[in-house]
Amino acid sequence: MISATMTNAFIAATSSIAKAAVEEAIAKLSARYGFDATEASNFLLSGGIEVKKPRILEQNLPWNGKVRVGCCSAVLKNKGLFTQCPLTKKNGDLCGKCDRYFQMHGTTRFGTMEQRLACPALEYTVGKQVVVPYIVYMEKNNLTRAEVEEAAAEYGITIDPEQYVKTKRGRPNIVREMAAPVFEPPEVTEELIPPPEEVEEEEQEEQEEVEEEITYAKVMKFTVTEARAFAEKHDIEIKKDGKIIKGTELKNIIIETLGLAPPT
Repeated sequence: MISATMTNAFIAATSSIAKAAVEEAIAKLSARYGFDATEASNFLLSGGIEVKKPRILEQNLPWNGKVRVGCCSAVLKNKGLFTQCPLTKKNGDLCGKCDRYFQMHGTTRFGTMEQRLACPALEYTVGKQVVVPYIVYMEKNNLTRAEVEEAAAEYGITIDPEQYVKTKRGRPNIVREMAAPVFEPPEVTEELIPPPEEVEEEEQEEQEEVEEEITYAKVMKFTVTEARAFAEKHDIEIKKDGKIIKGTELKNIIIETLGLAPPT
């Protein structure tokens, strides 16, 4: 997934642009209707201009132990959060994409909701892959706890305080007096060379991580071709009464299927 983080500098620049636009509008209205532009600017901009970040999507909040009814029952890696697939289930309990993987491999890639529920939220593992606390995701995406808690409240979600704590896995560091180790290069064996399928799977995971995050605004800017391609990729029905759905109607179907909310 490709994500763009709004830095503080970017937010400040956006605020300046918005302020300049408001001041220009005030100046034009002042010339037209004859009021004091400076006084009007001081009145309107006394509290400054706040540029809000987009609301955090529900699927990008940490796993909270609740299964969303109507959504696919497979688990997605989701940058190490291992959360529920947000797509609508079509074939039994799975969406079209997860079902195709299941038909090819006999299992879902990162487990199911039943398996996710069977252990504590921060102890879920898939092979050697382990879930990361949400604080790691927050730091990578420049999110504050206040923003996260606000989004969670909107969805009626309570976030476990442990999600805000960084933990170090492995044995504790113990300092002992010991002789300097003698380095010997390891013998190259077949065990040290990962099988091709493992390398291929890791590359596929990396490709999944760079999939672009989809928001309400992003969907509304789709061209007809982009909307159709996105719908086909995510197994969203693009035909109605035998005819291909186009334009705003298709965008609305995508937004409804993914549960996207318009910006506030």
